[in-house]
Amino acid sequence: MMTTNLPHAVVPDANILYSATLRDIFMWLHHEGLAQVRWTRDIAKEWQINAVADGKMTGVQVAWCDWKMQENCPDWEIAGYEHHESVFPNVHPKDRHVAAAAHGWAMGTRPDGDPDAQAPAQEVALVTWNTKDFDLRGATTLVTRYTPDEYLTQLYSDKPGSLALTLSKARDNLKKPPVTAAEYVQFLVNNKCVGLAALMSAHWGLPPSSQ
Repeated sequence: MMTTNLPHAVVPDANILYSATLRDIFMWLHHEGLAQVRWTRDIAKEWQINAVADGKMTGVQVAWCDWKMQENCPDWEIAGYEHHESVFPNVHPKDRHVAAAAHGWAMGTRPDGDPDAQAPAQEVALVTWNTKDFDLRGATTLVTRYTPDEYLTQLYSDKPGSLALTLSKARDNLKKPPVTAAEYVQFLVNNKCVGLAALMSAHWGLPPSSQ
């Protein structure tokens, strides 16, 4: 479900933040001003619990990562959105809180949930791999659902130089160990961002990925 004008505001689902590569990319998008990224305490709790349960991170690593993410995005938290869940009857009940948060932000709810401090309405991208459970049909909303590859390839189409520079910075920031351009492209492939991988392969002068 893609729009012509790519939303600048982004709510990543827990399955996006669970991935170290995608989490890093969306934090860099926010840092470089290519997107404004916000999430909720419930989204954070979900990916963090899963990362520890699956042995991807320790509790200490999760706590440090959470602190760094909040430092990078000082207005990260979307609050006061729960009453918007009724807008999304076709979204799976366990996922309605994510759609509701994106909708609340789209409708002008401030990140701190202050009902007396409305912000202008805006389009919001809900980025998730779980597209089947985010059926937005029947919902009157400014929220559009994207997979990460859809969002990032469209962003590349809109701002190729800026996104390529941002991803180069993200790669250069990986020091332990250093990551080559080819290795970073493989990270993208491993995270099912094959469209973006092809674009960055071409940008960095690499042979096309075989996957």
